[in-house]
Amino acid sequence: MAIVSYGLKITNAYHVFDATLRIYRAAVRYLMDIADLHYGDLLPLTGYITANGKTVTAQQHRQQYMERLVHSTKSHPAEYPKFDRDFYKFPSYLRRDAINTAVGNILAYHSQLKNWEDGGRQGKRPSLKRNPLAMPCFYRGNTYLQDGTSVCLKLFDGHDWVWKDVRVRETDWKYVCRQMAGWSAKPPVLTKRGHRYELRVAYTLANKNLPKYKKDKDVTTVLGVDLGINTDAVCSVVQKDGTVTGQRFIDSPVEKDRMDGLLNTVKKAQQQGNRKNPRLWRLINHYNEAIAVKTAAAIVSYAKEAGVDVIVFEHLKMQGKKRGPKKQRLSLWRKRDIQRRVKEMAARAGIRVSYICAVNTSRLAYDGSGKVARGKDAGFSSASLCRFSTGKVYNCDLSASK
Repeated sequence: MAIVSYGLKITNAYHVFDATLRIYRAAVRYLMDIADLHYGDLLPLTGYITANGKTVTAQQHRQQYMERLVHSTKSHPAEYPKFDRDFYKFPSYLRRDAINTAVGNILAYHSQLKNWEDGGRQGKRPSLKRNPLAMPCFYRGNTYLQDGTSVCLKLFDGHDWVWKDVRVRETDWKYVCRQMAGWSAKPPVLTKRGHRYELRVAYTLANKNLPKYKKDKDVTTVLGVDLGINTDAVCSVVQKDGTVTGQRFIDSPVEKDRMDGLLNTVKKAQQQGNRKNPRLWRLINHYNEAIAVKTAAAIVSYAKEAGVDVIVFEHLKMQGKKRGPKKQRLSLWRKRDIQRRVKEMAARAGIRVSYICAVNTSRLAYDGSGKVARGKDAGFSSASLCRFSTGKVYNCDLSASK
């Protein structure tokens, strides 16, 4: 099963969630105490099949057990009635979500504690976080209604649970409608990025509905990709008979220029003493991530445009200490992240990703004429150019991508 998630940014609300988060997290803390007391009863609970053939998972079984402990019904009074008094009119689906969160935290804590004890009690003893920054999940119909970019959420206003309208960013909604058509949407989870909230929705698609990869004998077109630190990616479309039918250079000069400026600012600050500069490094990492995201999206977009069956990368295995004038650029190079993103996005289009040995891909000419002379060895001021043994001048990255 394929699973992807996308965030729908909320544009017109901020403090409206404060009261809801306070009462939800208070409920999770209370339920964690109950789950910890009954850990011995919760752990052995497993899934089962009901008399009418319905499957109940272990998570659902534990949820039902906890709900009977804290929530009173007409025929079953709760063992801990304080929950219903303190969290009056707490929505049922939100209560079950809080139970799942609390039980998950307790099971994870005891699992970590057991591993620590089995490992000879080495390192710091695991601790149970009493104030988890849990975020609520809104279930459709009960706490969540949506009509296009208008979303209605059931929120706590400090006195009662009421329906409130919020709006999501139109571009996010259009992207979801275009890219996630045919995928099954799960209930959204409220998340916070920076100073804004968003509804993060997970989309699932069964494996049988995913496009099928072509077998090696049926592959006719491949896209060779050479990742680099000067040019983000160089792509070449190669046919089965070796004919090159397309090539493209992918780069992000704006992001690189801004990132280099920030790196220079960090360098100057560190010359004055031991400065950590967390804000600057956060911006640098964000720009670096943006380069990886844009590069991966551009590679997959070009692969779809060219109608290729396979995307071929070099297997880049860089270990040991990095040296030289570009060691910082090499440390920041997100090559694995780009390859991972390309693999995930290409799978949705039925395009397979393959890897080859990187040895001699830049040292040997793509046309089979032998070794190439690169940069200063060939009389060029730039290392991006090379000269074949036949005298032909060519781009090094373009040759490596073929």
